[in-house]
Order: sequence, then structure tokens, then C-alpha cells
Amino acid sequence: RRARVAALFKKYDKDETGKLTRDEVKAMLHEASGASPTEEELTFVMKMSDTKNPRGSLGMEEFSDAINCWNCYVHEFTSADSFGNVIFQKYDTDGTGKLDRSQLRNFLTEMNDDKQVSDIDLDWVISQADIL
Repeated sequence: RRARVAALFKKYDKDETGKLTRDEVKAMLHEASGASPTEEELTFVMKMSDTKNPRGSLGMEEFSDAINCWNCYVHEFTSADSFGNVIFQKYDTDGTGKLDRSQLRNFLTEMNDDKQVSDIDLDWVISQADIL
């Protein structure tokens, strides 16, 4: 796997800087899935994987994280009957495509064996997850 990731990284690191720009990552994600990610999807992948300085480009390790993030997203959220979509739809009761605080609390409570989630825990989840 590491060799495949390295080869893919080299293919898209056209300027040979050892970093992939947002546009280079977008091109790779398009090849990986056959569809171009939306700007929101690309922003999500970049925010999830761009964890080292300088920000705004991905090194090899971050690139591997981006591939994992994209693959998880594509497999779990892009088809109507995928697990992630089914769960999300259950809690997105108003059909906005986002979970408000109450909807998120209901989701977390169910995932926590129906034990109530504290406001502190809910605030922490929101602070960690609300990246877009």
C-alpha cells in the first residue's frame, strides 16, 4: 500500500515540491473516484488531512490520510443506501443536510446506548466536527 501511495503522490506532485496543492489533491480525488469532488467535499478532505505546517498543501503522510478520508466518504456517504447516509437521514429530520444541536444530541444519545450526552460533551463534539 505504501508503495502505491508513494507512486500516486509522485504522479500528482508535478512541481516536485514534496507537497500537493489543493488543485493537485482535487485531480487525484477525481481519478480515484471518477467524479470531481465539490468545493465543499474538497475543503472537508483538506481540513481533515492537512494537519502539519505549513497548511494549505499535503505532504506524503497527509496525502495518505486524504485518500483514506475520501475513500471513507465515497463508500459511506455518496449513495442513498450507504450506512452513513441512512444514519444521517434518520437524524436530519428537517432535511437540511446538516444536524442541528438537538439532532446531534439525539444521534449521540443513541450511539451512547441511550444514555444522555452532557452539554460539555456535545459542545466538544461540535467544536471538533464543525469544520465547514
